[in-house]
Amino acid sequence: MGINFICLKWGDKYSEEFVIKLYNMISRHYSDFSFWCMSDTNINHDHIQTIHLPEDNLQKWWWKMWLFNEEWMDLDSAVFLDLDLIIQKPFVPKFDSKITMLYTDWIDVEQMHKDILTDRYKYCEINSSIMSWDRNTKRHHIWEDFVRHKEKILFLFRGIDNYINNRHKDDYRFYDSIAHSYWTTGRTWKDKPVILFDYEQDKQDKVNEEWVKQHWK
Repeated sequence: MGINFICLKWGDKYSEEFVIKLYNMISRHYSDFSFWCMSDTNINHDHIQTIHLPEDNLQKWWWKMWLFNEEWMDLDSAVFLDLDLIIQKPFVPKFDSKITMLYTDWIDVEQMHKDILTDRYKYCEINSSIMSWDRNTKRHHIWEDFVRHKEKILFLFRGIDNYINNRHKDDYRFYDSIAHSYWTTGRTWKDKPVILFDYEQDKQDKVNEEWVKQHWK
C-alpha cells in the first residue's frame, strides 16, 4: 500500500510553487505514494489532489487541527509535511497508537525550561512539521478537546505545537531524529533526511545556497 502524503496551503503566505516542489521532492524519494493538499484554492497539478478546507474561522497553522478529526480526515494512513522544508533523502514513516511528531532536539530544551519559567504556555519541545498516523492512531479526542475549548486555546497558545505539548503531553510519540532546523543552527545537516526552515520569516526560496537549489526544485 502506498504512502499518503498531505500538506497544507492556506492564504497567500506560500505560493503554489511550494506545494509543487514538495511533491517533486517526494517523487524523487518515494515510488508508491499519493499526494494531497489541504487548501482553500485548487492546486493546478495533475498528480496533486486538493482537499478543500471545511467551513471554519481558523488561520495559519491552526488548520492542521482538522487532521485530528478522524471523521473528516479518514485516510487509512498518512504523513503530513509542512511546506517550509526540504527533503534530502527518504525517511521511513512511523505509525503508532499515538500520533508521531518531531522532537525539537535542535534546541536546548533544558534552557527553554529556565527561560520561560513564568510563562509555561510558551514551552514547546515538539514540532508538527512532520506528523503521521494510521487507523490505529487515537487522535480524535484531541480534536474534541480543541473544539470544546477553542476560544481559550486560540487565546493562550501560539500554535498547534504549544497546544498539544501542554494539553496532550501523553498523546504523541516521536520520530527518531529525522529532521533538523536550518535557521536554529545555521548548518545544513546533510545527514538528516529533512531540513526545516521554521522560526524565521524567510523560507527556503530565500536561501541562496547550492544544496538548497539542488533539492528544492
